[in-house]
Amino acid sequence: MINFERKKNVNIVALVDNTQFGIAAAEHGLALAGVFEASLILVRTKLLENMDEIKNHLISINPDIEIKEQTFKKIGDKSFIKFINESETAALVLAASKIKNEYVFWHKKVLKLILKLRVPSLVCGRKGGVQTDYKNIFLPIDSHQQTKEKVLWAGYFYRFYKSNIKVLTYNYSDEYLRNRIKHNFNFLIRLYSNLEVEYIHETLDFDKEFSIDEKAIQLAHDNNAGLILIMTTKYKNLFDYIYGVPELEILANDQNLPILCLNRRDDLYVLCT
Repeated sequence: MINFERKKNVNIVALVDNTQFGIAAAEHGLALAGVFEASLILVRTKLLENMDEIKNHLISINPDIEIKEQTFKKIGDKSFIKFINESETAALVLAASKIKNEYVFWHKKVLKLILKLRVPSLVCGRKGGVQTDYKNIFLPIDSHQQTKEKVLWAGYFYRFYKSNIKVLTYNYSDEYLRNRIKHNFNFLIRLYSNLEVEYIHETLDFDKEFSIDEKAIQLAHDNNAGLILIMTTKYKNLFDYIYGVPELEILANDQNLPILCLNRRDDLYVLCT
């Protein structure tokens, strides 16, 4: 049975440096650590000049968060992946550029990295984070079974931070898709009812040009959404190989919205005890 009690001694890991991107990742990491009452572990990228400047900047924002440091020879190597997957890491935070070579991480490189991880990854752009970013979150629900993990994570934000959750679903004419959406939504109803999680549900007319995740990006500004939860693509189809997977466009959103990415798995990653 899932119990929304906090795990103790969990960490948020942020990849940081002295660029606008690295500082934004540090600030989002600090904000998430505040939400989940976690420690913040700063991992330096090759662009980092002075870790003390980053730490002092974060302490000036929130002196109550414990800040640690960790060093790896290469971000993404076996030791890094093992550390993220096997330590008490709740989420990885990193920034991504929309333009190749503008920053050490750009969207294709970021996606390649986070697909190796068991834990969720929060991807941001140049815009730094504050805890209020996560007061309004979008939870788009699609037909995939693994979408249930997004439901869990949105529940964490409500339980630990009283975030406003807006659930988005498409109104499909196809009976199979409609039933799959209903199945996932019924899971949400049962879980949130048992755990007393409040949410708002909006059903949208199906738009064949955009996935429900992409539609969430379009609606985010007018709804003051500060975070969107998405699932990454596990099995690529022909169009994904030709045009790229849908989440690449989402990570490159012009609004610099932070995106919490969860990998599709057959089990559920549970943050709580």
